[in-house]
Amino acid sequence: MASMLITPSLRSATNALRRSTGASLNFGASNLKRAHISINQTQKCVASTSYSDEEYRPNVGICIVNSQGLVFSAQRCDDVQNTWQMPQGGIDEGEDPAVAALREVEEETSISSARIVGELDQWLTYDFPTLVRQRLHGGWQKYKGQKQKWFLVYFYGDDSEINIVTKEQEFKQWKWMKIEELPESVIPFKKDVYVVVAQQFAPMIKKLKESGDLSVKAALPT
Repeated sequence: MASMLITPSLRSATNALRRSTGASLNFGASNLKRAHISINQTQKCVASTSYSDEEYRPNVGICIVNSQGLVFSAQRCDDVQNTWQMPQGGIDEGEDPAVAALREVEEETSISSARIVGELDQWLTYDFPTLVRQRLHGGWQKYKGQKQKWFLVYFYGDDSEINIVTKEQEFKQWKWMKIEELPESVIPFKKDVYVVVAQQFAPMIKKLKESGDLSVKAALPT
């Protein structure tokens, strides 16, 4: 399936983020049920409803939110630009994206006290810059970039549970941030995606916090 380009400009999306509008929230009987949100077509970002485009590696992005409504962000071990990002990772063949999201959370942060509370309906795509593509090897060389399914994950544990010194360590340090700060903190080639993610998840985080659902310290039945 071909991707579509959502326009007009990144500036429009950034302004929309500041206004915290444009998110179409669809909560069920409880805000704790997985929520779906639709992309407001004012952002410059590539979006698709599937990941059938073989030029892009299927991937999940995870926005981990705590009880204060702050989002987990970290610096990659190979970072030299002082940038911050949210966890992400590849989807194994035949793996459900939601399962992949929780697996990546535990693999990269050691967090197990987590549940999915929201997701984006559409897949967001970014291209690898030329210098990044030149450093790719093996099966990665066939990819133009990554196509991501984004999930909002509530962390209901204690910070002492977080340990980024894992078997295949991705990050060298981490902190909690406001989601609105992340588009200006991430590496530039991911910025367009982060603008969309922040615009869509910020109202959801606010709604969950106001309802008290971010104070529930337990994994509730789905």
